[in-house]
Amino acid sequence: MAHKNVPQFLLFIGFVYIVLSPFYVVQSGLPQPADFLMMFGILAASSMMLIRNKLMFSKLSLSLIGFVGLVCAINLYHFIFTPDNRFLLSSLTYIYNAGVFAFFMILFTKAPEQTKRMLRYGFIISLVIQAVYLIFAGDFGSRNIGTFNNPNQLGYWALLVAASLYVLKEQSFKPSDYIWLSLCGFIGALSLSKAFLLVFPFVLAVYIFSLKTKNLWRIILCLIGVIIVAYGFINPNFALRDYAAKAFSPVVDRLDTLGKEQDDSLAGRGYLRIPANPEYLILGAGEGAFDRFAPDYKYMELHAALPTILFSYGVVGLGYFIIFVVSVLWRSPLSYWILMASIFSHGLVHQNIRFTGFWVFIAILYAMKKKHIKTS
Repeated sequence: MAHKNVPQFLLFIGFVYIVLSPFYVVQSGLPQPADFLMMFGILAASSMMLIRNKLMFSKLSLSLIGFVGLVCAINLYHFIFTPDNRFLLSSLTYIYNAGVFAFFMILFTKAPEQTKRMLRYGFIISLVIQAVYLIFAGDFGSRNIGTFNNPNQLGYWALLVAASLYVLKEQSFKPSDYIWLSLCGFIGALSLSKAFLLVFPFVLAVYIFSLKTKNLWRIILCLIGVIIVAYGFINPNFALRDYAAKAFSPVVDRLDTLGKEQDDSLAGRGYLRIPANPEYLILGAGEGAFDRFAPDYKYMELHAALPTILFSYGVVGLGYFIIFVVSVLWRSPLSYWILMASIFSHGLVHQNIRFTGFWVFIAILYAMKKKHIKTS
């Protein structure tokens, strides 16, 4: 039963959004079906808070408002002189993501336990749907996109879900929790995203060495891994050897190309436009009109998270964003910092901050941190 201060339909909107958010039907950068539902939820939740005069301002909210406001101002300035709709779309994306963050924060504030359960069930159902879809419609020999528009989105989503489920779990892990973690690894591996393949082991380590993992389970998991590997070397007829070789060969082949493809370089990811255009470190270049930076992949954005914030919105914009993130993490458990560091490591080669799932994770992290502080 929903908390009396939170209309039931808001929890329902949050649940449906989590389940449907991986389903992309139009090109990336445009609102997907689940986003329209969330827009209604943001409007309803915001109206409820305004009517009840419950708006609260803190270092967290002020840093986010300052960051989004600066994003809009810089993009609008560049749009006036260099008309490119990507400037406006980028601003709208950050406004929407801030709204998503606020929506889930309102739910956590008014109905923490119901919101936590709603998110866990939503993520689990979405994981199962994605796994079933990949099993029956995926191609195990190539990069899979699942229900997204590209494989990197699929891998990043799986990473965020694994991190979110960890934070949402307060009690000791049960066998089912490792099943959901395995599904995240399975889905991410099928995307053959190099960033996922390199970062997911850190998330896996957080699970294994967490206090939420009972010592017995930790020992059992390690023993199973050691036995399988050792027996595989001892017995040349080990049946799982051929199976593993076939199953993991695409992953191995993908990792083998690390550093060899054109986009695995600093130039390929757009980093070199920063030293080539240092004036933008002060006022910011905005996110659009990438032809200004020819011949550095003139039609490509800078494929990195924090470097994009720095180059697009200057040191002030980066400062606002860092204050926001640190405010979220301050006084949180070490595992939360490691998970966030893993996500930002993924962002070294992708602009993953615009991905709305990131802002859902940030809201979960902050809400669960506050609960951890109260109970510790």
